[in-house]
Amino acid sequence: MSNLARIQALIPAAGLSSRFWPRHKALPEPAGPGLLRLAARNLRLAGLERLLVVTGYRGEEVKAEALALGAVAVHNPDYSLGMFSSVKAGLSALTDPPAFLILPVDAALVHPRSILALLCSWAALPPEEAGKRIFIPAWQGRAGHPPLIGGGRLEEILRWEGEDGLRGVLASFMGKEAGRFFRRGERPPEYLDSGAASFLDLPDPGLLCDMDSPEDLAAAAPSAWAADSRPSLEEAWVMLNLAGLSPEKKRHCLAVSAGALRLILARAASGCPADPELALLGGLLHDLARREKNHALAGRSGAEAMGFRLPALVIGAHTELPPSLLPETGDMAAKAASGHPAGREYAALEPETREAILAVYLADKYYRQDRRVSLEERFAAARAFLEGDPVALAGMERRKRDALAVESWFRDKLGAEPAELLARPSGHAWEDVLRGLAAGI
Repeated sequence: MSNLARIQALIPAAGLSSRFWPRHKALPEPAGPGLLRLAARNLRLAGLERLLVVTGYRGEEVKAEALALGAVAVHNPDYSLGMFSSVKAGLSALTDPPAFLILPVDAALVHPRSILALLCSWAALPPEEAGKRIFIPAWQGRAGHPPLIGGGRLEEILRWEGEDGLRGVLASFMGKEAGRFFRRGERPPEYLDSGAASFLDLPDPGLLCDMDSPEDLAAAAPSAWAADSRPSLEEAWVMLNLAGLSPEKKRHCLAVSAGALRLILARAASGCPADPELALLGGLLHDLARREKNHALAGRSGAEAMGFRLPALVIGAHTELPPSLLPETGDMAAKAASGHPAGREYAALEPETREAILAVYLADKYYRQDRRVSLEERFAAARAFLEGDPVALAGMERRKRDALAVESWFRDKLGAEPAELLARPSGHAWEDVLRGLAAGI
């Protein structure tokens, strides 16, 4: 298991929740899911699976909710002493984490992509530095939650007896002046010595949401993340690593990414509108949910929840194309009226987006793991596997016809065999990055 997959998230949820009385902000209610469920959802959308919830007030109810969410529950009998006592109780129960996040249940509106940004920053560090480094997110000059802390700091935090609890101990890892800013909840200026801490400026007002009352929850600002954003290549790779895919499957994703990129760059060279970045990211993430049932739909849903709408559409169409994208069926408006539930959504896309989807779809069919194969070879193997299941065989034959139609479309547009183009490196810098990632698996 990679160090990324072993990162643990601590959710202190032990407080009295007095201003919510008789409700408890961590627990579900008729008007909403409760903050604990929101916090767990956002952590999991960012790829974290190892969650630990600290209980206190109404501990059995919060424990039951934590267990229902697949988290571990740890009770803090001293919860009335304040949140840092819950932080210590939770940290004492962690199991040799390479790093850990601390997300108070009050801060449940932090966007998953903010969590992903912290994970990316940590993953980029050399191993000898990662164990001691601390990353703190910030919004408009204010330091927020959740900090991501290298596992080598665990014992130092548990031993802390100074003032200001968690904020105080994190400030102690910084220079004196930087620590003074941080204790006030401010992001230190760049010129001050932040020591072992790095501050990440992120466009997420949820980093500062501290929901102590129902009014706070009602007034919480929506996230500033764009609804149609994209991950960086670094973020996409971290997402893939957190998904727990085998090395073979990750190599397949890298091969499909490079293949789709080469097809789209060839289209761009002929003067057509093209979106190479979308082909690159879609190819890398197409099997993001490969371990789940109906992995194309599951992967699309997860990427959409992160705000990655266009990559999500690529993921959702990589196993079976909506009729609105099939090249051989004519006019886009006619395809959209075909009755397929995704027909109109895909038909409304820009041409360069549709072509990126087709490129990832075709590149995926050309690779078994990371070995390039012909479509005939690919579907012959599928046919042998499905022998004896006439319904599944009929579906396979339909998918083969679709793949051959897409191959023929690219052949006509490019004046060359698509399979041959996949064998020719484009010279683009992204290919060097992909090769470097493959070498590190």
